Amino acid sequence: MKIYIDSFNYDINFKKQLEKNCILELQKKVIEIFSENGVYFVENERIFKINYIDGEVENINNYCNNKSITIDRTIVKKDMKNVYCISNNQYKINILIQRFRLREKSPLICVIEYNLDNDNIQDVYFQLHDKHAAYSSADMNNNFLKDDILSFINIAN
Repeated sequence: MKIYIDSFNYDINFKKQLEKNCILELQKKVIEIFSENGVYFVENERIFKINYIDGEVENINNYCNNKSITIDRTIVKKDMKNVYCISNNQYKINILIQRFRLREKSPLICVIEYNLDNDNIQDVYFQLHDKHAAYSSADMNNNFLKDDILSFINIAN
């Protein structure tokens, strides 16, 4: 499950503020490959085919402090079978993925996908982890969750 804050502009300053004020939980470089045969992910010199299982998309207006959110329950899974060949007709993007937490054991993480080819943020979203599993149905009305989302928004300003 990915949580997006609607009408929120992320810029390179947001990434820098996260690096300065939050816990960097994970950082890895990957390559996304888009081809006529599907989407692939290169990580640690292994190629994985990506399978998308469409999920419900829910909009919650005025979620907190007049900010609306979109929840995308689409499941993205790596196929663990070895891939040895990808079509020559392809497009690739080098990406730096960073995952940030506000504090230890916080279930909410902020994920930034940074396009290394054009030095721009490609995607920013939030996920629930640990006991809240990334694809679970979390209690989105939980005040602690709302406070954490607001804290991330405040870091950006």
